[in-house]
Amino acid sequence: MVTATTQPNSKRASLHTLGCRLNQSETLLIQQRLQEEGYEIVPFGEEADFGIINTCTVTNLADSKCRQTIRQFVRRNPEAYTAVIDCYSQMGSKEIASIGGVDLIIGNQEKMSVVDFIGQEKNEAPVIIRDKISQDDFSISFFGDLPFNQRANLKIQDGCSFVCSFCIIPLARGASRSRDFNNLLDEARAKAAQGVREVVITGVNIGTYLTKEADLLRVLDGLNSIEGIDRIRISSIEPTTIPEALFMLMNDPDHALLPFFHIPLQSGSDLVLKEMRRRYSISEYLDFLHLAHRIVDDLYIGTDIMVGFPSESEDAFQETCRVFLENPFDFCHVFPFSERGGDSSGS
Repeated sequence: MVTATTQPNSKRASLHTLGCRLNQSETLLIQQRLQEEGYEIVPFGEEADFGIINTCTVTNLADSKCRQTIRQFVRRNPEAYTAVIDCYSQMGSKEIASIGGVDLIIGNQEKMSVVDFIGQEKNEAPVIIRDKISQDDFSISFFGDLPFNQRANLKIQDGCSFVCSFCIIPLARGASRSRDFNNLLDEARAKAAQGVREVVITGVNIGTYLTKEADLLRVLDGLNSIEGIDRIRISSIEPTTIPEALFMLMNDPDHALLPFFHIPLQSGSDLVLKEMRRRYSISEYLDFLHLAHRIVDDLYIGTDIMVGFPSESEDAFQETCRVFLENPFDFCHVFPFSERGGDSSGS
């Protein structure tokens, strides 16, 4: 393990996030810690003495955007101490290390401690911290006490154990694990005290949240009990992990949970879903969709659809279009399959 080094004399820091809402949540916590330690946060693209690039590796295009962003920062700030963290650091540390000017590469296990590893001087070669990802439940030690906007992300879970055939995230972030119940409530209370009125629950597979103290339903009730939290929103959640008891909470006028779901569909073809190693059939998905709409008043549902999966025929594509257009979805994120080397897990 690399030991922490002294803080740099310069105090201008710049951060940039690529990828998901979970990455955004983690970057904001790191930014708050930098501010607490006296750094001036400047917009990405302006001159800075220290930079953190929080990366994504969900597709080949995401990898390419990460490399492009790193090069842009280094060109703009050749003397800046440059740290690259998160999923692409976990999976592509060799590629990142080949980019001149990078000083520190940290994978997912130690990324939240990046501030502890800031060096006073640039390194001749990048230091790589890419420890094995723990499978234990976790806590977050730093919340910050600076003012927030009215909406804030709250990380409750990390990793995924579903291993869909197209997805690299189980390798990049590890197996599913949950955040200590009291620890996440402490952060939610701190955010409420900082002005937050809406909490967006984030994670990789949040429906699998489970600790000795709580499941997802208890998390929602715990957040609902916090004074100042007026709205609770669930971010993307797998359809097979949603308890029907959520419907009752969404209909309860005294509960802060909003009637909103983002439920990935991926494909409208059972054959393609099987190849993707998804855990539902189209009929099961649509049964759930229509049940939710029957029970929950004013329900708003979004979804994700992948196109160009290797086994997808023209008929399968048309079936996906039909399923989306003929059922009560409100919006859709469409993205192409990203081919990459490695095993069937998508590495």
